[in-house]
Amino acid sequence: MTKSIIQPSEEVINEALLLLDKYKSGEITPLKTRYAHFNMLGLGGLMPKSIYAIAGISGSGKTRFLLELEEDIFSINTGADPILIRAHFETPPERILLRKMASASNKSVLRVLYEDCTPQEQYLYDEIVKNSKSKNIFYIKEPQYVAVFLNALEEFLSEHKNCKNIVLSLDNIHLLKATNSDKKRNTITELMEGVNELKLRYNNLTVIIIAQLNRDIESRTLQAELAPRRSDIFNSDVIFHFSDLLVVRHNPFKLGHDKYMQLGKHTTKPHKYDHLLEWMDASETCFTTKDAVFYHYLKVRDIPDEEMERDLYIEHRFPGRKPEPKRQYTSNTLPID
Repeated sequence: MTKSIIQPSEEVINEALLLLDKYKSGEITPLKTRYAHFNMLGLGGLMPKSIYAIAGISGSGKTRFLLELEEDIFSINTGADPILIRAHFETPPERILLRKMASASNKSVLRVLYEDCTPQEQYLYDEIVKNSKSKNIFYIKEPQYVAVFLNALEEFLSEHKNCKNIVLSLDNIHLLKATNSDKKRNTITELMEGVNELKLRYNNLTVIIIAQLNRDIESRTLQAELAPRRSDIFNSDVIFHFSDLLVVRHNPFKLGHDKYMQLGKHTTKPHKYDHLLEWMDASETCFTTKDAVFYHYLKVRDIPDEEMERDLYIEHRFPGRKPEPKRQYTSNTLPID
């Protein structure tokens, strides 16, 4: 006889209380990141049974942000012994290694690839390679049919159900293949429905997914309309609906905007963006953009919109990066086609 889909409230609430007790006791714990604002709005970090969406235009650094979160899973959460499943369908492993080496040495990818490294840099690179070979990191290198992808994921989750934290990292999801040949169902919808079902079924699964912004935001010129909004997200309805937290990583300076947003004059009451005064211009009515990366939190499921006191945070684009040397690359250092 098929198990009834209708359950009595006492059974459901007891299950919920048991899960809450596991959070309080530390049996289920979020994975902390280097970003205090992300940890605060994410209920402590990367929380199991949650979907985190990171959106941005091409070249905004959203994949860099994703790689930083992946790194933090292991470097900050010592003793947690998490598992990472990396499904980056457009960024091959060698490019990921290059980006990590560039970030660790405060150099550009170009310099890492073609310049000799110092002994200290070689040590950093060796550590990155060693950590990247961790038995707790798994890859799905090539795009699959969505059904094949979800079946493989569920099999993996079933085999590792005793692991406290499993993080699925998804980039370039548009490359996944539609299961139905007639393509009546949107591929991303099928994927989001599937991972959402798995996240509800497995208490140890966290999903991080990269989303793309539409090109409309690149053509805006009015200062008051430069900030990203929900409609800017490609497949916004499905991404917004299934995500527990949605943040847009935005670099308006790259789009040619040196002034960003219109904040209005301060009043006697605390200003919504008082925590970002260092990034405001002299009039305190807009933000300056040079060397700034803006993190717009468009959705936090556990905090209602009317209670979201702070939905914007700003970080330095390249903290600690040394300036590029003023030199020309020659045929001896840079191959020319």
